[in-house]
Amino acid sequence: MGLAFTGTVGILKASVLSGLLDPAEEDDVLSAMINAGFYSPVQAISDIV
Repeated sequence: MGLAFTGTVGILKASVLSGLLDPAEEDDVLSAMINAGFYSPVQAISDIV
C-alpha cells in the first residue's frame, strides 16, 4: 500500500530533527519511558540523530 510508518523511537527522533525538542530533552523523555518499562532498542536519542 506504500504507507510509511514509524515507532515511538522514530517519533522522538523526528521531533529532534524537526526542531521541536533538543536531543537532551528527548534523552530525558526516553530515559523516563525506559524506567517505566518501555523497551527501547537505543538508550539515547542523541545516539541516533
